[in-house]
Amino acid sequence: MVPGCDPQPCTDEVAIEEPLAIKINGAHFATLMRSPGREHDLAAGFLASESVIDGVDEIAAFKECDADNTVNIALADGVDFSLNQSRNLVVSSSCGVCGSRSVEELQRELSSNKVAQLEDLDIEILLNALNEMRSRQQLFSATAGTHGVALFDLKSKLIVDLAEDVGRHNAADKVFGKQLLADNYPIAQPYVMLLSGRVSFDMVQKAARANIGAICAVGMPTSLAIESAKAVGMKLYAWAREGSVCLY
Repeated sequence: MVPGCDPQPCTDEVAIEEPLAIKINGAHFATLMRSPGREHDLAAGFLASESVIDGVDEIAAFKECDADNTVNIALADGVDFSLNQSRNLVVSSSCGVCGSRSVEELQRELSSNKVAQLEDLDIEILLNALNEMRSRQQLFSATAGTHGVALFDLKSKLIVDLAEDVGRHNAADKVFGKQLLADNYPIAQPYVMLLSGRVSFDMVQKAARANIGAICAVGMPTSLAIESAKAVGMKLYAWAREGSVCLY
């Protein structure tokens, strides 16, 4: 409250945050705190990032649920998954690896994976792509409370998908889940992942699993994100500002 000013009632648009329970073969696997929408994409992308599935052929069906805010995925016969793998996670909108597999386990997985190699990218093209992503972030424009993740095709110079969510990792899972359900995972095209915020370890891990060769972000990377990107051969562009971006 500002001294000498009387508070006035007002109405604001705010970002919606709701739980989404993910079941595998009817058993609870995780609860994600996320923005509503694209639930099947989110669930598929999350299971891919958790190494439960590697492609759309490992999903038999999305089963109907008797509860709201729930997705139940039936895995195909032969997929190696047992109920004792169920982690009963509650993943908050601010953290992509809380309660998940250990960072050490994820790092071991990264160390054995190399992504598609890309040449140094045109900075002007990357900055234009980030500006286009910002212009299309309708939820952020209305609420200032969501993150954006987009996939940018270096060949067509087009954004092929954009997702917004209260959690950066959820937005990433939505775009990668859509590719997986379209039978394009790991991704075959030279895509760049665009981020509206900072680059953390979990974002590099998700991109690496999806065979993304480069990330370009508005915010700064963490030390572990830089180390992980180097380990898999991923180009990491970040701290994008008017006319410039850093390659780490």
